[in-house]
Amino acid sequence: WAAGGKTMVANTGKSRIGIVFDGGRSKAEWLLFIQMHEQYISGRRTVLAELLLNRRFADVGREAGASPVNYAKAVSNRTIELRVPPVYRKFAARFVDVVKSIRGSYYYGPPPDKEMDNLARRLETGKPEEKYQASVTLEGIGSAAVGYLEKVSGDDWTTLYSGQALCYLNSDIGRTRIIAACESSTDEIRYEAVRFLSNLSGRTTIQALRAKVLDPSNRISIEALKGLMGRGDEYAKKTHVSGFDLVAVPGVDATLIVSSSGRPVIAVTGSPMPLQGTVELRLDGIGIGSTDSDHVGIITSLGSVAETITVKATAYDILAALARHNPPFEAVRKVITALEDAGNLPYKVTWME
Repeated sequence: WAAGGKTMVANTGKSRIGIVFDGGRSKAEWLLFIQMHEQYISGRRTVLAELLLNRRFADVGREAGASPVNYAKAVSNRTIELRVPPVYRKFAARFVDVVKSIRGSYYYGPPPDKEMDNLARRLETGKPEEKYQASVTLEGIGSAAVGYLEKVSGDDWTTLYSGQALCYLNSDIGRTRIIAACESSTDEIRYEAVRFLSNLSGRTTIQALRAKVLDPSNRISIEALKGLMGRGDEYAKKTHVSGFDLVAVPGVDATLIVSSSGRPVIAVTGSPMPLQGTVELRLDGIGIGSTDSDHVGIITSLGSVAETITVKATAYDILAALARHNPPFEAVRKVITALEDAGNLPYKVTWME
């Protein structure tokens, strides 16, 4: 079939439970509207396209025991309505490119071996944009392309793009390649790999995300944090207040990360470490001082009622106590700065502006 014309992505208000790589919920349907070129307008062609697309994507992201899903529907002799499978929601642009790569001849079977070999060679030796296009084309072909994708080798772009395609085609090698791409020396590749990894399940995925929390690139570090935060308190315990998110991240070397870009995030990673020396801090509405070697007293008038409490002398316990009063981000930022300047913090703070 030949598809062309304008492609539109839109949200509807229809809510549903969606299947994503790590299991989760989707709030709305995402729709594509595919229009045939005028010279190809035909009710028969749109029905064939509907059948082709449903055959290709019916099992994408389907859990064991679940029924196949028909995502495509011919709504006129020119237009096909195509729902974006939940596993593609975060990467809808890739799904569009995969759909665009599907040729009408694929309805009758995969392309010849020579064509598959050429695509695999382009994925190995082409420019990054050529590698990407080759990967989505092989992905569009479907299960017949898995063997070709698994055999390719090349630079880190090859590893990333082939890994993404293999993940969508349910090959375990895909996850291995995405994790390998997370170690690339190129920031853009590491970022895309971590962003993709956030959607995959499995213990090795968690380990890789934890490792990337301390990546030297700030945006990669935050992307890894977001990936862990989306998996529950076991991996990243989040306290949400109006001005910022406070996150405790176990399984990572102890440090403190403060990001003020977008919605502010304050992440305390690793096992709780006691503050160093004697703590004495006075700011507007906040007073913090040592009561003994293991505890500090906090006096705050940030809320409607002043409160005095005693907590363990760790950065996370102090910040969690302050968060109870829903303080502004800048107030908590000043507390962290003051503790850092006084030499009370047992680790270096990573400031992400």
